[in-house]
Amino acid sequence: RTGSVLQIRPSRGRDPDDAVDLELTVPISISVTVSAPFSDVSVEGTRAPVSIETVEGDVRVRGGRGAVVVRTVEGDVQVEEAEGSITVSSGDGGIRILDSSGTISVDGIDGDILLDGIEATTVAVSTVDGDIWYDGPIRADGRYSLTTHDGDITCTVQEGADVTVLVATFDGDFRASFPVQLRGTVERRFELVLGRGSARLELEAFDGEIALIRPGERTP
Repeated sequence: RTGSVLQIRPSRGRDPDDAVDLELTVPISISVTVSAPFSDVSVEGTRAPVSIETVEGDVRVRGGRGAVVVRTVEGDVQVEEAEGSITVSSGDGGIRILDSSGTISVDGIDGDILLDGIEATTVAVSTVDGDIWYDGPIRADGRYSLTTHDGDITCTVQEGADVTVLVATFDGDFRASFPVQLRGTVERRFELVLGRGSARLELEAFDGEIALIRPGERTP
């Protein structure tokens, strides 16, 4: 213990391959920081900031308030029921953010990204090789950006949404499950305006389909 900080480090035995499991129970209001280079990490039930960094391992966070940060080089990530500033990155693995709210930033390289049950006004999602699925209400003052190089994008837009949608695709298709009017078509870039068009939704896929659907029409 140093001041208000408690650090826990496992002591290894003689065999460098010995595995050590840690299970900690802490107050729900205490912030949690985990650095575990080659470990799976699970944090559940907290109502405080969470920060997790690992090189190789799956990460699951249920809860979290304020700043929720998860970074892994190789592994799947799932964050659910989080609130606040949510930042997630994984080099090789799928990313799922469920039933969460706040400001969301997601960065992937090789893996699908799913955001479901989201309440947010600022969302930035990008991946190199993977599909993106986004399901959440488009707020009138919101800013949303979904980008993939090699994959499909599916985004739900509720009926009555006020949003300007900007679409860019080089070698892919665009479709909408409801009537839309395109304008400004230039070199595979165009926009459409729904309602007053106050929100901004940017969708970009170099090689893949971009689809707008109504909530509940299709599950990922």
